[in-house]
Amino acid sequence: MIDGAGVALQYKSTDLKQWELEEKWLHSCAKSGMWECVGFFPIHYDMPTDLTDTQKYIFKASVFDEILDYYTVCTYDEVAQKFTPDDPKLELRLWELDVEVFFKYPDLSTVGVTVEATLNDEYEGSQGGYARRGIFGPFGLFVLTDENFQEQTALFFYIGCSSNGQWTVDRSIVECFVQGGCMAVTSQVYPIVAVDNLANLYLFNNGMTPITVQSITAYQMKHVAMHSI
Repeated sequence: MIDGAGVALQYKSTDLKQWELEEKWLHSCAKSGMWECVGFFPIHYDMPTDLTDTQKYIFKASVFDEILDYYTVCTYDEVAQKFTPDDPKLELRLWELDVEVFFKYPDLSTVGVTVEATLNDEYEGSQGGYARRGIFGPFGLFVLTDENFQEQTALFFYIGCSSNGQWTVDRSIVECFVQGGCMAVTSQVYPIVAVDNLANLYLFNNGMTPITVQSITAYQMKHVAMHSI
């Protein structure tokens, strides 16, 4: 932090041991206070033909005074060391949600099945991703999803020994816990459409066997009062 402004500095290294501070800042924002857990990394955005021209990046930071995570989609010129947000006025932050779901499914005692759970739409399990139909799944939740399904994050199962799950959507972190917490998967997602009031939660079943949702409970979580602990 410099004069009340949050600042992200840049360092370079040729051996990942010795680091040299660059003259230009990566990004700054006046009166935003101290930043923590700054992240800056490339993402595949519509798979551009020439990544050197249209490669997109995510810049994220946790604002200490607000105890909130913010991020923006941007481009970056490595030669000029120039950071350019797609929308200078838009810095996105996401919801916090805790969801617990219990599913009921047919008797599988005579069927040889395996446990498979995942958190993204490119998972290559025994039956493919969430869009490919199997006998027992995939089924689960879409989180951080806009109403037109332009953006969606799928948390889904193929039926195995247990199919009860708890999902936590915490800013850009999505976590899925199953089998009483014995299994977990975690991912970071950075939507640009399904944010704030446009972020929705949906149940789905793309399998050929009906699945009954016995119960679903969702909690909107409040911020931790850090300074009162």
